[in-house]
Amino acid sequence: MPKDASLKSQQGLEAFIPYWFETVSYAYETGDLEKIKSITSPECALCNAVFEDISSWTVEERWIVGGKLQVTKIEDRYVQTTSGGYAPYIFFSQEPLSYYSSGSLEGESDGIAEPTLWIPEVHYRAGAWHMVDLARPEGAKE
Repeated sequence: MPKDASLKSQQGLEAFIPYWFETVSYAYETGDLEKIKSITSPECALCNAVFEDISSWTVEERWIVGGKLQVTKIEDRYVQTTSGGYAPYIFFSQEPLSYYSSGSLEGESDGIAEPTLWIPEVHYRAGAWHMVDLARPEGAKE
């Protein structure tokens, strides 16, 4: 984890968010969820769905190619929410994904070509940031 990502500050939050997405990308490439789960709250429903997808495609001669996530913008909104977290607006994109099984292409996903608005809810607990939720704003265009 980047040193700045451990700071409870706007600088720390802005270092943590890209790191979190890089760690998800690492999980897509390797199937290793240990690191990403250590910085993600178990209550993050979307996160858990992504982790389940990764788990199901990285066992028994199955793997994923692509899917790298790239944070392109973080709105500097270091304002604490009523739940004690922080919820900046972020934009990210994702490279296309290819799903393989026993050496054969089983499927593909377009990823997210254009940077898209999302709102993470991030909390600082026990000296570290944790992703608690990740959602699209209501009414946001795809």
